[in-house]
Amino acid sequence: MNPEVVIIGGGPAGYPAAIRAAQRGARVTLVEHDRVGGTCLHWGCIPTKALLEGVHRLHAAQEAKRFGVVVSEVSSDLETLRKHRDATVKAQFTGLEGLLKAHGINIVSGFGELVEPHVVRVRETGDTLTASAIIVAVGSESSLIPVPGADGPGVMNSDQAILLENVPEKLAVVGGGYIGLEFSQLYAALGSRVTVVEMMPQAVPGEDPDVAAALTAVLRKQKIDIHLSATVEAIEERGGEVALVYSENGERKEVTAQRVLLAVGRRSRASQLGLERIGVRIERGFIAVNERMETTVPGIFAAGDCVGGLMLAHSATREGEVAAANATGGEETMNNDPVPRCLYTEPEAASIGLTEPRARELHGEAVRVGRYPVMPNGRARAMGCRDGFAKVITGMYGEILGVHLVGPRVTETIGAAVMAVRMEATVQDLASSIFPHPTISEILSEAAADALGECVHLPPRK
Repeated sequence: MNPEVVIIGGGPAGYPAAIRAAQRGARVTLVEHDRVGGTCLHWGCIPTKALLEGVHRLHAAQEAKRFGVVVSEVSSDLETLRKHRDATVKAQFTGLEGLLKAHGINIVSGFGELVEPHVVRVRETGDTLTASAIIVAVGSESSLIPVPGADGPGVMNSDQAILLENVPEKLAVVGGGYIGLEFSQLYAALGSRVTVVEMMPQAVPGEDPDVAAALTAVLRKQKIDIHLSATVEAIEERGGEVALVYSENGERKEVTAQRVLLAVGRRSRASQLGLERIGVRIERGFIAVNERMETTVPGIFAAGDCVGGLMLAHSATREGEVAAANATGGEETMNNDPVPRCLYTEPEAASIGLTEPRARELHGEAVRVGRYPVMPNGRARAMGCRDGFAKVITGMYGEILGVHLVGPRVTETIGAAVMAVRMEATVQDLASSIFPHPTISEILSEAAADALGECVHLPPRK
């Protein structure tokens, strides 16, 4: 008899799990309280990239004159930009619905909750679903900060910011991570005066310091005001504006704006299911799983943001696939190395593996670092791009420990580094690979060659 699999949550972990389980012969029911595709499709990855693509085109039009293209007038049209966002999301959503239907997956609308180890109840209707295996993929939601006024009417989270109902004259952003910087650049390009307040000593905390420094410099050049090592103390409504009160280097400061965006990360929705009562262990708000994506209860698996980790859509998809394979009798393990981390600002940033400080902490003097700037790259010069670099970090045996890229469309180039590490290529392999010329991707092999002291397009090291 084909196994019955019930999946709770239809986001980037849940729907791939459903398809993978169906491919393996299971009868699959997917319980989703909103729309399949989850936050990524409807409120995150896809709509933000559609909006950012619009402002990238705006920048291109503003700079067209230097390429011999005369544009008489350049302005933004919010309504048309919103239509592009909505059309992009709709097309992806329609395609996904058709894909799930083609695989014979039964979709139940409602909020699923486990009442017994093999029983899911749909909260709205009270209907129950019994399955041989259950996969929990309930995702995450925007986090709050424990300061007075954080839930005030002038404060919005990323879900609300994506609506782009208007462009405030001034916007204060709490958090200089991926979400904060992307929205900062988006709103700044559309006319907002943006101030970013980040509590850590660098933007994009956890990423390589060179990446953080490069992005900070670029955003400041774009007139985005960034305050680091700054702790928010309160958010206060003041006569139609909002005051963001913070401390920086022991000094109390504040910035006023029409809106404040909280971009301080995301938290798991696992606690909303009451999983502990049936024996599923929760650690720091996340569902505890092993390398097979199994929870502490046999037959119950979990994947995606609700289990923690990097909380990225592409890693969630792979986790969902592994969970589905094992829920249907397979023997697969989750390998999280390497997972690309991408930032879709202009220029873009993309990384895998260790930062330089972490590599030196773990590997000491064996670490070698190769760097190559974007500026001398032929394609970059043709595109008029000056900002960015490639950085390759290697170990004692030439193993690639980390790759960090800043530049145009480097979120596409990082895939080559992912494959290199996955296939256990060395820095010598990367340096001797023939990359197409002229392309931005050449900066990757140039940096690898520099790690070996063999880069022909750099002057000798002093």
